Amino acid sequence: MAMNVWTESLAAQFETYRPIDRKIPGSPGILGIVGLAQFVSSPLTLARKRQAQYGDISRMSFGVRNGIIMLGPDANEFVLMDRERAFSARKAWMAAPMGIYFRNGLLVMDPPDHLKHRRIMQMAFTSESLARHLAIMSPLIEESVENLVGNGKTSKKIKFFPAVKELALRFSAKVFLGEDLGPKTDALNKAFLDTVEASGPLNFFPFLPIPGTLAYSGLKARKLLEAYFYERLPQKRRSETDDFFSLICHAVTPEGERFTDAEIVDHLIFLMMAAHDTSTITSTTMAYHLAKHPEWQARCRAEARAILPTHPTLDDLAGTTETDWAIKEALRLHPPLSVFPRIATKDVDYKGYRIRKGNMVILVPSFTHRMPELWTRPDDFDPERFAPARAEDKKHRFAWVPFGGGAHKCLGMHFGMLEVKTIFLHLLRRYDWTVPKKYQVRYNNVSLGKPWDGLPIMLRRLGQ
Repeated sequence: MAMNVWTESLAAQFETYRPIDRKIPGSPGILGIVGLAQFVSSPLTLARKRQAQYGDISRMSFGVRNGIIMLGPDANEFVLMDRERAFSARKAWMAAPMGIYFRNGLLVMDPPDHLKHRRIMQMAFTSESLARHLAIMSPLIEESVENLVGNGKTSKKIKFFPAVKELALRFSAKVFLGEDLGPKTDALNKAFLDTVEASGPLNFFPFLPIPGTLAYSGLKARKLLEAYFYERLPQKRRSETDDFFSLICHAVTPEGERFTDAEIVDHLIFLMMAAHDTSTITSTTMAYHLAKHPEWQARCRAEARAILPTHPTLDDLAGTTETDWAIKEALRLHPPLSVFPRIATKDVDYKGYRIRKGNMVILVPSFTHRMPELWTRPDDFDPERFAPARAEDKKHRFAWVPFGGGAHKCLGMHFGMLEVKTIFLHLLRRYDWTVPKKYQVRYNNVSLGKPWDGLPIMLRRLGQ
Protein backbone atom coordinates (compact mmCIF):
# COMPACT_ATOMS: atom_id res chain seq x y z
CA MET A 1 0.00 0.00 0.00
CA ALA A 2 1.45 3.35 -1.00
CA MET A 3 3.01 5.44 1.77
CA ASN A 4 1.00 8.54 0.82
CA VAL A 5 -2.20 6.69 1.76
CA TRP A 6 -0.88 6.11 5.28
CA THR A 7 0.29 9.74 5.51
CA GLU A 8 -3.04 11.12 4.35
CA SER A 9 -4.94 8.89 6.75
CA LEU A 10 -2.78 9.88 9.71
CA ALA A 11 -3.15 13.59 8.86
CA ALA A 12 -6.92 13.23 8.67
CA GLN A 13 -7.01 11.38 12.01
CA PHE A 14 -5.03 14.12 13.74
CA GLU A 15 -7.60 16.67 12.59
CA THR A 16 -10.28 14.83 14.56
CA TYR A 17 -8.32 15.44 17.78
CA ARG A 18 -8.99 19.18 17.56
CA PRO A 19 -11.15 20.65 20.33
CA ILE A 20 -14.86 21.24 19.80
CA ASP A 21 -16.70 24.40 20.77
CA ARG A 22 -17.79 23.96 24.40
CA LYS A 23 -21.09 25.69 23.66
CA ILE A 24 -22.15 22.52 21.86
CA PRO A 25 -23.74 20.34 24.56
CA GLY A 26 -22.49 16.86 25.33
CA SER A 27 -19.89 14.84 27.19
CA PRO A 28 -17.02 12.57 26.10
CA GLY A 29 -17.85 9.54 28.23
CA ILE A 30 -15.06 7.55 29.92
CA LEU A 31 -12.14 8.44 27.64
CA GLY A 32 -14.52 8.01 24.72
CA ILE A 33 -14.59 4.22 25.14
CA VAL A 34 -18.26 4.15 26.15
CA GLY A 35 -19.21 6.28 23.16
CA LEU A 36 -17.30 4.07 20.76
CA ALA A 37 -18.87 0.90 22.19
CA GLN A 38 -22.37 2.38 21.95
CA PHE A 39 -21.71 3.60 18.44
CA VAL A 40 -20.49 0.20 17.23
CA SER A 41 -23.36 -1.62 18.92
CA SER A 42 -26.20 0.54 17.57
CA PRO A 43 -25.82 3.99 16.01
CA LEU A 44 -29.61 4.43 16.20
CA THR A 45 -29.78 3.69 19.93
CA LEU A 46 -26.86 6.03 20.59
CA ALA A 47 -28.42 8.80 18.48
CA ARG A 48 -31.76 8.51 20.27
CA LYS A 49 -30.04 8.67 23.65
CA ARG A 50 -27.97 11.71 22.66
CA GLN A 51 -30.99 13.52 21.25
CA ALA A 52 -32.97 12.92 24.44
CA GLN A 53 -30.09 14.24 26.56
CA TYR A 54 -28.73 17.10 24.48
CA GLY A 55 -30.92 17.80 21.45
CA ASP A 56 -30.20 17.58 17.74
CA ILE A 57 -26.50 18.49 18.00
CA SER A 58 -24.04 17.22 20.59
CA ARG A 59 -20.34 16.58 21.03
CA MET A 60 -18.78 13.34 22.18
CA SER A 61 -15.65 11.25 21.85
CA PHE A 62 -15.21 8.03 19.93
CA GLY A 63 -12.13 6.42 21.43
CA VAL A 64 -9.47 9.14 21.18
CA ARG A 65 -11.34 11.11 18.50
CA ASN A 66 -13.77 13.97 18.90
CA GLY A 67 -17.01 14.18 16.97
CA ILE A 68 -20.22 16.17 16.64
CA ILE A 69 -23.42 14.19 16.15
CA MET A 70 -25.96 16.11 14.05
CA LEU A 71 -29.46 14.69 13.89
CA GLY A 72 -32.57 15.20 11.80
CA PRO A 73 -33.42 16.24 8.24
CA ASP A 74 -32.20 19.83 8.63
CA ALA A 75 -28.76 18.56 9.65
CA ASN A 76 -28.76 16.11 6.73
CA GLU A 77 -29.52 18.92 4.31
CA PHE A 78 -27.00 21.34 5.83
CA VAL A 79 -24.10 18.89 5.68
CA LEU A 80 -24.90 16.86 2.55
CA MET A 81 -25.88 19.80 0.34
CA ASP A 82 -22.88 21.70 1.76
CA ARG A 83 -23.87 25.03 0.22
CA GLU A 84 -21.07 26.75 2.15
CA ARG A 85 -18.49 24.24 0.85
CA ALA A 86 -17.38 23.62 4.40
CA PHE A 87 -17.22 19.81 4.59
CA SER A 88 -14.90 17.16 3.22
CA ALA A 89 -16.05 13.60 2.65
CA ARG A 90 -12.53 12.49 1.76
CA LYS A 91 -10.93 13.71 4.99
CA ALA A 92 -13.65 12.01 7.04
CA TRP A 93 -13.35 8.63 5.31
CA MET A 94 -9.53 8.84 5.31
CA ALA A 95 -9.64 9.38 9.08
CA ALA A 96 -11.44 6.03 9.28
CA PRO A 97 -10.22 2.67 7.97
CA MET A 98 -12.77 2.93 5.13
CA GLY A 99 -10.56 5.47 3.38
CA ILE A 100 -7.53 3.17 3.49
CA TYR A 101 -9.20 0.17 1.89
CA PHE A 102 -11.53 2.01 -0.54
CA ARG A 103 -9.34 5.05 -0.90
CA ASN A 104 -10.32 6.36 -4.32
CA GLY A 105 -13.90 5.24 -4.76
CA LEU A 106 -16.41 8.00 -5.47
CA LEU A 107 -17.52 7.94 -1.83
CA VAL A 108 -14.02 8.99 -0.78
CA MET A 109 -13.53 11.84 -3.26
CA ASP A 110 -13.96 15.60 -2.96
CA PRO A 111 -14.33 18.20 -5.72
CA PRO A 112 -12.98 18.69 -8.30
CA ASP A 113 -11.91 15.04 -8.68
CA HIS A 114 -15.29 13.77 -7.53
CA LEU A 115 -17.22 15.62 -10.23
CA LYS A 116 -14.82 14.60 -13.01
CA HIS A 117 -14.86 10.92 -12.05
CA ARG A 118 -18.61 10.89 -11.44
CA ARG A 119 -19.32 12.26 -14.93
CA ILE A 120 -17.27 9.50 -16.53
CA MET A 121 -18.86 6.77 -14.45
CA GLN A 122 -22.42 7.92 -15.15
CA MET A 123 -22.28 6.08 -18.47
CA ALA A 124 -22.82 2.82 -16.59
CA PHE A 125 -26.10 4.01 -15.13
CA THR A 126 -28.00 5.61 -18.02
CA SER A 127 -31.43 4.20 -18.91
CA GLU A 128 -29.88 2.36 -21.86
CA SER A 129 -27.19 0.88 -19.64
CA LEU A 130 -29.72 -0.15 -16.98
CA ALA A 131 -31.75 -1.96 -19.65
CA ARG A 132 -28.62 -3.89 -20.71
CA HIS A 133 -27.77 -4.66 -17.09
CA LEU A 134 -31.29 -6.00 -16.51
CA ALA A 135 -31.09 -8.26 -19.56
CA ILE A 136 -27.86 -9.73 -18.18
CA MET A 137 -29.00 -9.96 -14.54
CA SER A 138 -32.43 -11.49 -14.87
CA PRO A 139 -31.44 -14.92 -16.34
CA LEU A 140 -28.57 -15.25 -13.84
CA ILE A 141 -30.83 -14.39 -10.92
CA GLU A 142 -33.52 -16.79 -12.15
CA GLU A 143 -31.00 -19.65 -12.33
CA SER A 144 -29.54 -18.88 -8.92
CA VAL A 145 -32.94 -18.51 -7.27
CA GLU A 146 -34.09 -21.82 -8.75
CA ASN A 147 -31.07 -23.53 -7.20
CA LEU A 148 -31.70 -22.18 -3.69
CA VAL A 149 -33.88 -25.19 -2.87
CA GLY A 150 -32.58 -27.63 -5.48
CA ASN A 151 -34.20 -30.05 -7.90
CA GLY A 152 -36.81 -32.38 -6.48
CA LYS A 153 -37.05 -30.57 -3.12
CA THR A 154 -40.05 -28.61 -1.93
CA SER A 155 -38.48 -26.74 0.96
CA LYS A 156 -35.16 -25.93 2.51
CA LYS A 157 -33.83 -23.90 5.42
CA ILE A 158 -31.18 -21.45 4.24
CA LYS A 159 -29.22 -18.53 5.61
CA PHE A 160 -30.46 -15.78 3.38
CA PHE A 161 -27.62 -13.25 3.73
CA PRO A 162 -24.71 -15.45 2.52
CA ALA A 163 -26.91 -17.03 -0.18
CA VAL A 164 -27.96 -13.73 -1.71
CA LYS A 165 -24.47 -12.25 -1.26
CA GLU A 166 -22.96 -14.95 -3.46
CA LEU A 167 -25.76 -14.46 -5.97
CA ALA A 168 -25.24 -10.66 -6.04
CA LEU A 169 -21.48 -10.99 -6.50
CA ARG A 170 -22.03 -13.36 -9.41
CA PHE A 171 -24.26 -11.08 -11.45
CA SER A 172 -22.36 -7.93 -10.41
CA ALA A 173 -19.26 -9.52 -11.94
CA LYS A 174 -21.16 -10.27 -15.13
CA VAL A 175 -22.58 -6.76 -15.39
CA PHE A 176 -19.52 -4.76 -14.35
CA LEU A 177 -16.64 -7.05 -15.37
CA GLY A 178 -18.21 -8.95 -18.25
CA GLU A 179 -17.20 -12.38 -16.96
CA ASP A 180 -18.30 -15.36 -14.91
CA LEU A 181 -16.29 -15.74 -11.73
CA GLY A 182 -16.65 -19.52 -11.61
CA PRO A 183 -14.34 -21.11 -9.02
CA LYS A 184 -13.01 -17.66 -8.04
CA THR A 185 -16.37 -16.68 -6.52
CA ASP A 186 -15.62 -17.87 -2.99
CA ALA A 187 -12.16 -16.30 -2.87
CA LEU A 188 -13.39 -12.93 -4.16
CA ASN A 189 -16.42 -13.00 -1.91
CA LYS A 190 -14.16 -13.54 1.10
CA ALA A 191 -11.81 -10.80 -0.10
CA PHE A 192 -14.64 -8.28 -0.32
CA LEU A 193 -15.94 -9.39 3.08
CA ASP A 194 -12.51 -9.06 4.71
CA THR A 195 -11.95 -5.65 3.13
CA VAL A 196 -15.32 -4.38 4.37
CA GLU A 197 -14.70 -5.77 7.87
CA ALA A 198 -11.28 -4.11 7.98
CA SER A 199 -12.84 -0.79 6.96
CA GLY A 200 -15.07 -0.75 10.07
CA PRO A 201 -14.58 0.94 13.46
CA LEU A 202 -13.14 -2.16 15.17
CA ASN A 203 -9.94 -1.95 13.12
CA PHE A 204 -8.21 0.01 15.87
CA PHE A 205 -4.69 -0.22 14.41
CA PRO A 206 -4.97 -0.11 10.60
CA PHE A 207 -1.29 0.83 10.40
CA LEU A 208 -0.18 -2.41 12.07
CA PRO A 209 -1.13 -5.30 9.76
CA ILE A 210 -0.05 -8.07 12.14
CA PRO A 211 -1.23 -11.61 11.28
CA GLY A 212 -4.53 -12.33 12.97
CA THR A 213 -5.72 -8.71 12.96
CA LEU A 214 -8.40 -7.01 10.85
CA ALA A 215 -5.68 -4.79 9.40
CA TYR A 216 -3.74 -7.83 8.16
CA SER A 217 -6.74 -9.62 6.63
CA GLY A 218 -7.95 -6.37 5.06
CA LEU A 219 -4.58 -5.58 3.50
CA LYS A 220 -4.23 -9.15 2.20
CA ALA A 221 -7.75 -9.00 0.72
CA ARG A 222 -7.10 -5.61 -0.88
CA LYS A 223 -3.95 -6.95 -2.55
CA LEU A 224 -5.87 -9.97 -3.88
CA LEU A 225 -8.53 -7.70 -5.40
CA GLU A 226 -5.90 -5.41 -6.92
CA ALA A 227 -4.09 -8.38 -8.48
CA TYR A 228 -7.36 -9.71 -9.92
CA PHE A 229 -8.19 -6.43 -11.69
CA TYR A 230 -4.65 -5.55 -12.77
CA GLU A 231 -4.33 -8.98 -14.41
CA ARG A 232 -7.37 -8.20 -16.61
CA LEU A 233 -6.53 -4.58 -17.43
CA PRO A 234 -4.37 -5.11 -20.55
CA GLN A 235 -7.06 -7.14 -22.31
CA LYS A 236 -9.74 -4.63 -21.35
CA ARG A 237 -7.58 -1.80 -22.73
CA ARG A 238 -7.17 -3.66 -26.04
CA SER A 239 -10.84 -4.52 -26.65
CA GLU A 240 -14.15 -2.70 -26.31
CA THR A 241 -17.17 -4.51 -24.84
CA ASP A 242 -20.39 -3.45 -23.11
CA ASP A 243 -19.29 -4.18 -19.55
CA PHE A 244 -18.40 -1.36 -17.18
CA PHE A 245 -14.75 -2.46 -16.84
CA SER A 246 -14.24 -1.97 -20.55
CA LEU A 247 -16.23 1.28 -20.63
CA ILE A 248 -14.08 3.05 -18.05
CA CYS A 249 -10.90 1.72 -19.66
CA HIS A 250 -11.87 3.61 -22.84
CA ALA A 251 -13.68 6.60 -21.31
CA VAL A 252 -12.33 10.04 -22.23
CA THR A 253 -13.38 13.35 -20.68
CA PRO A 254 -14.16 16.36 -22.93
CA GLU A 255 -10.69 17.60 -22.00
CA GLY A 256 -9.10 14.38 -23.29
CA GLU A 257 -8.34 12.89 -19.86
CA ARG A 258 -8.47 9.14 -19.25
CA PHE A 259 -8.45 7.07 -16.11
CA THR A 260 -5.08 5.67 -15.11
CA ASP A 261 -4.72 1.96 -14.37
CA ALA A 262 -4.63 2.68 -10.64
CA GLU A 263 -7.79 4.82 -10.84
CA ILE A 264 -9.63 2.07 -12.72
CA VAL A 265 -8.66 -0.56 -10.14
CA ASP A 266 -9.68 1.70 -7.24
CA HIS A 267 -13.06 2.41 -8.83
CA LEU A 268 -13.75 -1.24 -9.58
CA ILE A 269 -12.93 -2.38 -6.04
CA PHE A 270 -15.28 0.20 -4.56
CA LEU A 271 -17.99 -0.28 -7.19
CA MET A 272 -18.05 -4.07 -6.86
CA MET A 273 -18.28 -3.76 -3.08
CA ALA A 274 -21.06 -1.19 -3.27
CA ALA A 275 -22.95 -3.03 -6.01
CA HIS A 276 -23.22 -6.36 -4.24
CA ASP A 277 -22.86 -5.60 -0.52
CA THR A 278 -25.46 -2.85 -0.24
CA SER A 279 -27.98 -4.75 -2.40
CA THR A 280 -27.37 -7.84 -0.24
CA ILE A 281 -28.11 -5.89 2.94
CA THR A 282 -31.28 -4.35 1.48
CA SER A 283 -32.47 -7.70 0.09
CA THR A 284 -31.90 -9.32 3.48
CA THR A 285 -33.88 -6.62 5.28
CA MET A 286 -36.65 -6.96 2.69
CA ALA A 287 -36.74 -10.76 3.04
CA TYR A 288 -36.97 -10.48 6.82
CA HIS A 289 -39.88 -8.05 6.81
CA LEU A 290 -41.79 -9.91 4.11
CA ALA A 291 -41.42 -13.04 6.24
CA LYS A 292 -42.74 -11.21 9.30
CA HIS A 293 -45.56 -9.63 7.27
CA PRO A 294 -47.01 -12.35 5.00
CA GLU A 295 -49.75 -10.00 3.80
CA TRP A 296 -47.07 -7.83 2.18
CA GLN A 297 -45.29 -10.87 0.82
CA ALA A 298 -48.59 -11.80 -0.88
CA ARG A 299 -49.08 -8.29 -2.26
CA CYS A 300 -45.58 -8.21 -3.74
CA ARG A 301 -46.04 -11.75 -5.11
CA ALA A 302 -49.21 -10.68 -6.91
CA GLU A 303 -47.25 -7.91 -8.65
CA ALA A 304 -44.45 -10.32 -9.59
CA ARG A 305 -46.87 -12.83 -11.09
CA ALA A 306 -48.71 -10.11 -13.00
CA ILE A 307 -45.59 -9.50 -15.10
CA LEU A 308 -45.97 -11.83 -18.06
CA PRO A 309 -42.40 -11.91 -19.48
CA THR A 310 -40.09 -14.32 -17.69
CA HIS A 311 -37.40 -11.67 -17.95
CA PRO A 312 -39.01 -8.24 -17.71
CA THR A 313 -37.97 -4.95 -19.24
CA LEU A 314 -37.56 -1.69 -17.36
CA ASP A 315 -41.09 -0.75 -18.43
CA ASP A 316 -42.45 -4.03 -17.05
CA LEU A 317 -40.83 -3.43 -13.68
CA ALA A 318 -42.07 0.16 -13.54
CA GLY A 319 -45.54 -1.17 -12.73
CA THR A 320 -44.53 -2.90 -9.49
CA THR A 321 -45.31 0.08 -7.28
CA GLU A 322 -46.08 -1.81 -4.07
CA THR A 323 -42.80 -3.70 -4.34
CA ASP A 324 -41.10 -0.31 -4.71
CA TRP A 325 -42.73 0.84 -1.49
CA ALA A 326 -41.57 -2.30 0.30
CA ILE A 327 -37.98 -1.84 -0.86
CA LYS A 328 -38.03 1.81 0.20
CA GLU A 329 -39.41 0.79 3.58
CA ALA A 330 -36.60 -1.77 4.00
CA LEU A 331 -34.09 0.98 3.20
CA ARG A 332 -35.78 3.29 5.69
CA LEU A 333 -35.66 0.77 8.53
CA HIS A 334 -32.10 -0.38 7.86
CA PRO A 335 -30.05 1.92 5.59
CA PRO A 336 -26.89 0.17 4.34
CA LEU A 337 -24.60 2.95 5.61
CA SER A 338 -25.20 3.58 9.30
CA VAL A 339 -23.46 6.99 9.32
CA PHE A 340 -22.35 9.75 6.96
CA PRO A 341 -19.18 11.41 8.32
CA ARG A 342 -17.63 14.70 7.19
CA ILE A 343 -14.73 16.88 8.42
CA ALA A 344 -15.14 20.65 8.43
CA THR A 345 -12.62 22.42 6.21
CA LYS A 346 -13.43 25.85 7.68
CA ASP A 347 -15.41 27.32 10.55
CA VAL A 348 -19.15 27.25 9.90
CA ASP A 349 -22.26 28.07 11.96
CA TYR A 350 -25.28 25.78 12.35
CA LYS A 351 -28.34 26.84 14.36
CA GLY A 352 -26.29 29.08 16.62
CA TYR A 353 -23.41 26.66 17.15
CA ARG A 354 -19.90 26.99 15.76
CA ILE A 355 -18.44 23.96 14.01
CA ARG A 356 -14.70 24.54 13.81
CA LYS A 357 -12.27 23.64 11.07
CA GLY A 358 -11.08 20.06 11.62
CA ASN A 359 -14.15 18.95 13.57
CA MET A 360 -15.72 15.69 12.44
CA VAL A 361 -19.50 15.74 12.07
CA ILE A 362 -21.55 12.55 11.95
CA LEU A 363 -25.03 12.15 10.48
CA VAL A 364 -27.13 9.12 11.47
CA PRO A 365 -29.68 8.40 8.71
CA SER A 366 -31.50 5.71 10.70
CA PHE A 367 -32.36 8.32 13.34
CA THR A 368 -34.03 10.58 10.78
CA HIS A 369 -35.76 7.54 9.28
CA ARG A 370 -37.47 6.84 12.62
CA MET A 371 -38.44 10.29 13.79
CA PRO A 372 -42.10 10.33 14.91
CA GLU A 373 -42.32 13.92 13.64
CA LEU A 374 -41.85 12.55 10.12
CA TRP A 375 -43.09 8.96 10.16
CA THR A 376 -46.29 7.36 11.48
CA ARG A 377 -45.40 4.52 13.90
CA PRO A 378 -41.76 4.87 12.81
CA ASP A 379 -40.55 1.48 14.08
CA ASP A 380 -43.23 -0.45 12.16
CA PHE A 381 -42.88 -1.98 8.70
CA ASP A 382 -45.50 -0.02 6.75
CA PRO A 383 -44.71 0.35 3.03
CA GLU A 384 -47.89 2.33 2.40
CA ARG A 385 -46.22 5.33 4.01
CA PHE A 386 -44.57 5.78 0.57
CA ALA A 387 -47.91 5.75 -1.28
CA PRO A 388 -48.87 9.10 -2.87
CA ALA A 389 -51.79 9.52 -0.47
CA ARG A 390 -49.40 9.60 2.51
CA ALA A 391 -45.97 10.42 1.02
CA GLU A 392 -44.29 10.60 4.42
CA ASP A 393 -40.90 10.68 2.72
CA LYS A 394 -41.87 14.03 1.16
CA LYS A 395 -42.38 15.86 4.46
CA HIS A 396 -38.79 17.04 4.17
CA ARG A 397 -36.49 16.62 1.18
CA PHE A 398 -33.93 14.99 3.50
CA ALA A 399 -36.33 12.83 5.50
CA TRP A 400 -35.41 9.66 3.56
CA VAL A 401 -31.67 9.49 2.86
CA PRO A 402 -30.51 5.86 2.44
CA PHE A 403 -28.52 6.95 -0.62
CA GLY A 404 -27.14 10.14 0.91
CA GLY A 405 -27.69 13.47 -0.78
CA GLY A 406 -26.04 16.37 -2.52
CA ALA A 407 -22.96 15.82 -4.67
CA HIS A 408 -22.33 12.42 -3.08
CA LYS A 409 -25.81 11.01 -3.57
CA CYS A 410 -25.28 7.40 -4.63
CA LEU A 411 -24.68 7.21 -8.37
CA GLY A 412 -25.88 3.62 -8.47
CA MET A 413 -29.13 4.03 -6.51
CA HIS A 414 -31.38 3.26 -9.51
CA PHE A 415 -29.27 0.21 -10.33
CA GLY A 416 -29.49 -0.90 -6.70
CA MET A 417 -33.28 -0.61 -6.64
CA LEU A 418 -33.46 -2.50 -9.95
CA GLU A 419 -31.16 -5.20 -8.61
CA VAL A 420 -33.22 -5.81 -5.47
CA LYS A 421 -36.50 -5.72 -7.36
CA THR A 422 -35.27 -8.30 -9.87
CA ILE A 423 -34.11 -10.62 -7.09
CA PHE A 424 -37.54 -10.50 -5.48
CA LEU A 425 -39.37 -10.84 -8.77
CA HIS A 426 -37.87 -14.31 -9.19
CA LEU A 427 -38.03 -15.22 -5.49
CA LEU A 428 -41.70 -14.32 -5.15
CA ARG A 429 -42.69 -16.21 -8.29
CA ARG A 430 -41.20 -19.47 -6.98
CA TYR A 431 -41.26 -19.46 -3.19
CA ASP A 432 -42.80 -18.26 -0.01
CA TRP A 433 -40.66 -18.01 3.12
CA THR A 434 -41.09 -17.70 6.86
CA VAL A 435 -39.16 -17.13 10.05
CA PRO A 436 -40.24 -18.37 13.52
CA LYS A 437 -43.00 -16.23 14.99
CA LYS A 438 -40.88 -14.79 17.83
CA TYR A 439 -37.72 -14.42 15.79
CA GLN A 440 -36.19 -10.91 15.72
CA VAL A 441 -33.24 -10.15 13.48
CA ARG A 442 -30.15 -8.67 15.16
CA TYR A 443 -27.70 -6.67 13.08
CA ASN A 444 -23.93 -6.52 13.27
CA ASN A 445 -23.17 -2.82 12.76
CA VAL A 446 -19.39 -3.12 12.80
CA SER A 447 -19.12 -2.11 9.15
CA LEU A 448 -21.98 -2.54 6.71
CA GLY A 449 -24.84 -3.90 8.81
CA LYS A 450 -25.67 -7.56 8.37
CA PRO A 451 -27.51 -10.14 10.51
CA TRP A 452 -25.37 -11.82 13.14
CA ASP A 453 -26.96 -15.18 12.28
CA GLY A 454 -27.19 -14.71 8.50
CA LEU A 455 -31.02 -14.55 8.67
CA PRO A 456 -32.18 -18.20 8.64
CA ILE A 457 -35.45 -18.60 6.69
CA MET A 458 -37.58 -21.57 5.65
CA LEU A 459 -37.99 -21.42 1.89
CA ARG A 460 -40.92 -23.37 0.37
CA ARG A 461 -41.52 -23.95 -3.31
CA LEU A 462 -44.90 -22.75 -4.52
CA GLY A 463 -47.28 -24.80 -6.64
CA GLN A 464 -47.38 -23.62 -10.23
